[in-house]
Amino acid sequence: MENQAKEKFFTEKFDNDFRAIRSEIVKEGIFNRISRMRPMVGADYEKQPAKILLVLESYYFDQEDQDNGSVFANADDWYMKDGAILIPKISEENVNMHENWICNPTKGPYPNIYRSLCAVRGGDFESQCRSIAIYNYFLRPAFNNNGTKGFGDKKYCKEIDRKVAYEAFCGIVDTLKPNIVVFLTKLSFDTFQKHSKSFENVKIEYTHHPSRQWHKYSYWENYRGSFKNKDKFERIIADSLEKRYDQIPIISEVKDEISMVTNENWWTWGGWLLGIKFKNKIGIESCFESVDNKPFGKFKIFIVTWSKEDYQPYSELLTETYPEKSQMDQGKKVILQVDEIQENNKDLIIEKLELHYENLKRIVEQTS
Repeated sequence: MENQAKEKFFTEKFDNDFRAIRSEIVKEGIFNRISRMRPMVGADYEKQPAKILLVLESYYFDQEDQDNGSVFANADDWYMKDGAILIPKISEENVNMHENWICNPTKGPYPNIYRSLCAVRGGDFESQCRSIAIYNYFLRPAFNNNGTKGFGDKKYCKEIDRKVAYEAFCGIVDTLKPNIVVFLTKLSFDTFQKHSKSFENVKIEYTHHPSRQWHKYSYWENYRGSFKNKDKFERIIADSLEKRYDQIPIISEVKDEISMVTNENWWTWGGWLLGIKFKNKIGIESCFESVDNKPFGKFKIFIVTWSKEDYQPYSELLTETYPEKSQMDQGKKVILQVDEIQENNKDLIIEKLELHYENLKRIVEQTS
């Protein structure tokens, strides 16, 4: 079972390159000394039109790890002491991005990331696992001790931590050659930014942590407004998909026309996703899907609720109206694909959007 999961989700192709990353501090090489902390690289990472590297913050150890001999609380010993116990047997399973992140994707550490990747790129959680690379920036565990701030505690984070983390990051980027790097904590991003090195053809962004902070608002200077961290992350990813740029002007034209036809204010997100939301927490989303690298391969129309509970009142009438269609869950979101247009025919797209808008409007009125 373990070998099947390994074959399905991630590749070991880059492991030797990770082990070859040099360090002025860790004489045997960073990922020779702490091999379990090397990045997870999805099996389909290299096939992506935009290769994405996600960077989290750190693993967490506690008093039990220290009692079992780990020297993690001493930075110098962690990186340099010969024969030191680094990761006790009790923690080995929890210090492995391959196991934590991949083997149970629907219940992994941060499903918010999967939901956002699905929302932007389509597909399911497992396909997202196979398409990204991810690791923790700090390569010494933080001390989870009575609400500690971990590496946010200036006394805990040492210069040696910052130096080794940066050495590893440079080597990882050189090995994986991502198109975009997204730091998923501000602390790791701020620590990285203290170095002035630039990376050719690599876009580097950040958002806040994908759990507690994910649905809070933050100011995003590039777009001159306040966005939820989730929305910021999704827009970063969407902007990295070059195929979307050609779609934006067409979507804008469709938005103007369907707004006029229905006398409603339709919205666009990221320029490429077109939708409308009824007050009853149900709506329509639509977008082009690239086929064979052609940005206008298909135009898909979905009826959507943003929580499973909101879908239930409409389920029966939606099934009557669309008997051959099946709902799909994407995390908390529920989508029902109601149409697929095989060509970039604006008149037909407007016609179909109006049809499904009227269908949904009737269903909402009958349910109220």
